[in-house]
Amino acid sequence: MGRQESQSNAKRRVRGTSIKRRRPWIRVFARLGQVLSFVTQLRVLALLVGFIATYHMLFGIFSTNPVEQDSEQIHSTRSILTASRYLGRRLAKRGTLRQTGREARGEEDSETTQRWELDSKPTKGSRLDLDNASVGVHHHASVKYLNTAESSHASATGDTVEVKLIDYPDRPVLYAWKSRKAGLENHIFNFGPKQDRVVSYAPACLDPESTKLIVFDTPTVCSGFNHSFDWWKKYCSFMESEFSRERALEFSEKETLEKMKDWEQDGHVQLVAGTTVLQKLLRDCGNIAHYGGRIFFLNHLLGNPNTYGLSRIDNVLLFPGEDVMKRFQKPESYSYWHKQVLEAIVLPGKVNYNTTLAEFLVSLKDEASENPRIHVLHSLSSSKIICFEHLLIPGFLKARFFLRDEEYPSKESSLKGAGHGTPSIPRDSLRLRKLTNQLLFGQAMIPLMRKKIAYIDRSASGRRNLDKVAAKEMFSLLTRKGEEQGYSFSVISFEGRDFKEQVSMIHDTAVAISVHGANLVNCVFQPPMAVLIELFPFGFSHKMYEEGGAAGLKYYSHTVEEGEEFDGLDRFTSREDCVAKDHDCKVHYRDAEMKLSANDLEKFEAILDNAFSYLKGLNG
Repeated sequence: MGRQESQSNAKRRVRGTSIKRRRPWIRVFARLGQVLSFVTQLRVLALLVGFIATYHMLFGIFSTNPVEQDSEQIHSTRSILTASRYLGRRLAKRGTLRQTGREARGEEDSETTQRWELDSKPTKGSRLDLDNASVGVHHHASVKYLNTAESSHASATGDTVEVKLIDYPDRPVLYAWKSRKAGLENHIFNFGPKQDRVVSYAPACLDPESTKLIVFDTPTVCSGFNHSFDWWKKYCSFMESEFSRERALEFSEKETLEKMKDWEQDGHVQLVAGTTVLQKLLRDCGNIAHYGGRIFFLNHLLGNPNTYGLSRIDNVLLFPGEDVMKRFQKPESYSYWHKQVLEAIVLPGKVNYNTTLAEFLVSLKDEASENPRIHVLHSLSSSKIICFEHLLIPGFLKARFFLRDEEYPSKESSLKGAGHGTPSIPRDSLRLRKLTNQLLFGQAMIPLMRKKIAYIDRSASGRRNLDKVAAKEMFSLLTRKGEEQGYSFSVISFEGRDFKEQVSMIHDTAVAISVHGANLVNCVFQPPMAVLIELFPFGFSHKMYEEGGAAGLKYYSHTVEEGEEFDGLDRFTSREDCVAKDHDCKVHYRDAEMKLSANDLEKFEAILDNAFSYLKGLNG
């Protein structure tokens, strides 16, 4: 028995040896198969994790708090957009993207998820179709905006910075955007990470007794950037309540449409056809930075009606408080800033100042014009209830002056610089620059960037300045660096200058430098891609003027390293906490006189070197 078993084992060994000797490659392929199987499992696992993470980012399935989710979505969307941009570049090499789906065919289901498929032939400059609700891809066409009449002269003198502009690179931008429908609807449009908003009411009425706006219980829809349709649908009512904090106008409780019909039957209603923008300018708009946060939103609306499914805006009604109205009534006492910025924004239209609602209603009987009717009203009272067919109410732009092009769909073009690290140039900022130059200098152009360094002095304010020693050291450094680079240096002040003089001082300046303050608002008139360097006092900083308030400027900042601490600082967890929670603490750090240490000057010189290196690379 044992002998038979050993013979059998011997046969197996012989048979196995024979197989190995005859087919050695089988072992190699077996090992390779094991490795490939392991790699495949890892790839499947990675795809599964990626799918779950992406689903979470897009639809927010794990969060119920809209504030928390908004913060998480903003952070996580960057990864989605990065992947989308890569995919868009790959697809762009093979063709362009076009919209398909039920909405693209004009069907009623507005909640249908959009899909995109590849056209066989690329079409340069194709744009988002704004006639349909869309989650889409944004392509841009080039626009010439420099003053070509000055180009040859400027190049010959050698005192300009050569700038090369390119089309915004074709890349996908995700929207959850529904065009406004012609029917009855309230629509909230949201922009950017801080949720800047425009709200559309169709219809809305003005109560003459309380001067409150009356809106109706029609369906409310939300659109915006960085979130899905489902997210906006889920939190639309929350966004509507949030808008009440920034709209400035008083609202009554919502009414039913039957109530409006009763008013019409009683003859108590004056109807205003078309689209009207109504904007209240609060007391704080006496400050040009706060004024810019609201009036530059009007600049956006007038420049992009197609974004809201409109062919035009018919009327603009501004209702400033008494403190702001006097800046329109006596503009010579306030440098003409408020008045002429408004007049530039509404070009080629004309502004009617200090009018009443009754005068506005009379103007409706005049022959229709290509330009909107613009009225600055001193009162909202009326003998009748005024009902607007369609009313747009903008909020205010938070810590900036312009929406970024990627935050909303538009048929307008978009540009950026050709050099490394150049900022994008919001189309709204180009519109403001062109129209301001049209009003002040008779040409809708943007001057060439000249080799000029300007330090904007704010000593007339009596606070938040460099002390005498620090100013002397700063000006000496700027003079020396300017001479090294072939740039002129000057100290300028806007105090006592009218608006035209202020713009003339800055609109062709390559490098502007100043301590934080409202004087930096004028930097929105610098040439696109120019440099802005902001100085902060010890213990204080702010994001208001990053990229010139999103004006397409290359931005640098420096906070001085030494200064006096606030007496009650020990009651807070940090300086930042103190500044955020205590007004006296904020004023202490924000308005302190500034001293510059040797280390401050060394770091500031390094910033200047980076700025000049950036400017040299602007020609691509």
